[in-house]
Amino acid sequence: MIDNKEILEKIRDAQNDTRYILDDSTPKKGLIKTLTIWFSSYLAFSIILYFISNYAMTSLNENLFSLVRVMTVILFLLTIVIYVISVYKIKMTFKEKDFLTFFTCFIAIMAFIRMIFPISYWLKADFLLSIFDSFPIESLVVILALFVLFNYFRTKTILLIILLNIVGEIAVVYFISSFLNSNMPTETMIKLYDMSMILKNNGGFVMISFAFLLILLNLKKV
Repeated sequence: MIDNKEILEKIRDAQNDTRYILDDSTPKKGLIKTLTIWFSSYLAFSIILYFISNYAMTSLNENLFSLVRVMTVILFLLTIVIYVISVYKIKMTFKEKDFLTFFTCFIAIMAFIRMIFPISYWLKADFLLSIFDSFPIESLVVILALFVLFNYFRTKTILLIILLNIVGEIAVVYFISSFLNSNMPTETMIKLYDMSMILKNNGGFVMISFAFLLILLNLKKV
């Protein structure tokens, strides 16, 4: 049975939603907090996995490689769980909650992209890696997610982040192609290739795009 306190909270939420409709404004406090919590977990898990993976590469320890694969799936599934819990636990307007509930599909896809490597290894599904290597899936998903956020906030600042994503993806493809097609790659080409692969394989487009977005949101620029 719903108690009086919960009824009063729902009434206040409804009043807040009505106020935003009448003022023609966009509620964002709960949305920013939810995205910040999700992004913090995504960033922290990415950094942890990056250093463990590097250590596994230098030590050539198969047990560590197995650990990284398991941790990758568990941690990025956890990012989805953290996001969903945040949506339903953080106080926000109905408009924000509805938007963030729909946005869950992008959170799930971005997590799945990070799980492609271990999943393809376990299922012997090399075609997944081929798709990932030949098609800019992550940057495309990020761009679509940013367009959805742009539709919510209606600000040109987000369009600038989208443009930076497109330019970044073109640059990454160019650097990787130049290195692979060169018979005598220079030191600069090798460094640019390494940086491009780090971005591509470690959720670089997600982290950079949402870092810029959340900084701008918290600075009240959007």
